[in-house]
Amino acid sequence: MAKRVILQGWFGMQNFGDDLLLEVTLRHLRASLNYIRIDVIGEGAKRPDFLPKDVKYIPRASRKWGWLRRRWLRSGADWVLCGGSVLQEDVLQRFIEPATQVKKAGGRVFLHAIGLREKMLLTPQLQALMDNVDAVSVRERAGWEILSQFGDVTLVADPVFAMQIAPQQVKPDNLLIALRGSVETESNLDYICHWIRDISGDFSAIEVMVCFPAQDLSISQGVVEKLADLNVKLLPQISAFEMAKLVAQAGQLITMRLHPAIVSLAAGNVPWVLHPEHKQQALMIDVGHEDHLLSWDNVRQKIKLSRHADTHMEKFIAQGQQSLDLLSSWINQS
Repeated sequence: MAKRVILQGWFGMQNFGDDLLLEVTLRHLRASLNYIRIDVIGEGAKRPDFLPKDVKYIPRASRKWGWLRRRWLRSGADWVLCGGSVLQEDVLQRFIEPATQVKKAGGRVFLHAIGLREKMLLTPQLQALMDNVDAVSVRERAGWEILSQFGDVTLVADPVFAMQIAPQQVKPDNLLIALRGSVETESNLDYICHWIRDISGDFSAIEVMVCFPAQDLSISQGVVEKLADLNVKLLPQISAFEMAKLVAQAGQLITMRLHPAIVSLAAGNVPWVLHPEHKQQALMIDVGHEDHLLSWDNVRQKIKLSRHADTHMEKFIAQGQQSLDLLSSWINQS
C-alpha cells in the first residue's frame, strides 16, 4: 500500500514563489520516492495547473477538508508544512491544528524550507507548533538561529535554487521588473515610473512580471499605462516554471519579490532587490550581495547596467538540493 504524504502550504493562490516551491518539491519526491501517494492542501480554490492528475488538491476551505483530514489521519500520513510561507501569526494558526492532530494520530510532521518573520519572538504559538514537529529545515540563517533553540534544525537554501534553470538565450539588453503591490508602492508609483524612464535608454526592452496577481497586478498595470510611450510590456500570466525561464534569461532584474531573485541567482545573474522586506534582505546578505539592495532613492545611483554574473552560487544550489534530499530522507524513515 502506498504511503501517503500531505504537502500543505500557501498553494493555489497563483503566487510565483509558492508555485515554484511546490513544483520542485513535488518533482523531487515523485522521482526519489516512487512508492508514495502525494496530496496537496492549499489556500486557493483553484487547483494549480501543473499538478499531475493523480495528485489530489484540496482547498483548506473546502467542505471536503474535514472528512479528508480525518481519513488521512487514520492512514498515518506524513504531513509536510511547506515554506514559501513565513512563520508569522496567521501561518502559525494554519499549521498548529494539523500538526497537533497528526501527532495525536501517530503521524509525523515536517517543516520544509520554512522562513521566519523578522525579529520573531518565542511565542506560545511557535512553541505549540514546534512541540509537534519531527524535523525542520529553515532557509535563512537568522531563522535557523531562532528555531535551533527547539532542537535539531537544518539550515538549507530555498529549494527553488535547485531548479537551476539555465537560460537558453540571455537577453543582455532586457530589463525585467517585478513589483510588490502595497500601499507604500502605490504611493511611490510616480517615482517608480520616473526612475524606469530615467534608465530606459540603457535597455532595448523593459518588461514587468506579475508574481502574485491579487496584490501585484494593479501596480504593474499602472506602471505599464504610465510608460506606454516607452513600450513597456506586461508579461502574460503563464505557469511559474515558464515565467522562471524568462527571469533566468533577463539581462537585468530589479525585483521586490523573493523568488525572482532566487531564480536569477541560480542562473548566475545577481539581481537588484528594491525596497526589500526581511526575507529578501536576508537572502541577499546570505549570498554576499548586500550591495545589490536598493532603496527608493538610489536605483539610478547604484545600478550597474550590465548583467552581473556570479560564479559562487554552487553552495546555495547545493543547499537547495539538500532541502529536498532531507525531506525525502525524513519521509523514507519508516
